[in-house]
Amino acid sequence: MRRRADLMGTPPKTRSQYLLNGLRRRCPRCGREPLFRRWNRVRDGCNACGLRYPINPGDPWAFLLVIDRGALILPPIALIYFGLLPRDPVMIVALFAAFIAVVIYTTPHRYGICIALDVLTRGEHDADPIGYPSRADPKASTTDKENQLGQR
Repeated sequence: MRRRADLMGTPPKTRSQYLLNGLRRRCPRCGREPLFRRWNRVRDGCNACGLRYPINPGDPWAFLLVIDRGALILPPIALIYFGLLPRDPVMIVALFAAFIAVVIYTTPHRYGICIALDVLTRGEHDADPIGYPSRADPKASTTDKENQLGQR
C-alpha cells in the first residue's frame, strides 16, 4: 500500500503552472493524469496525486462565464463596433464558421483552465487525497463542537 505522502504529489510552485496544466487538460496539481475522460467529461480526481476535482459540476461555472465572455463574445463585438467585419456575405459565413470551430475546439481547454482556477481559489492544492476523509468532514466538525461544549 502506498503511503499518504506519496499520494499527495508535489504541487506546482506557481499559479501559472496550475493554469498551464489546466490548459493542457491535465491535473492542475501534478500535470500527470488527464483531466477529462473522452473529450469533455471531467474525472472525479487524479490517480497520480489524489487531487479531487470540483465536486459539483457547477463549481467552475463563474470562471467559465468570465472566460467565455472575454474570449468569445468581446472579439465579435469589437469587429462589429470598429467596422472590421467584412461586407461580403460569403466571408461573413466563413468567419462565423471559423469562430464556431474555434469555440468547439477550445471547450475542453477553457474548462480545464476553469477547473484549475477553481482548485486555486478553493485551496484544493493542499487537499486530502482521494479515499481519505476531507478536512471539511461535517461529522468531524459536529463531534469537535460537541467535545468543546462538553468540556465547558
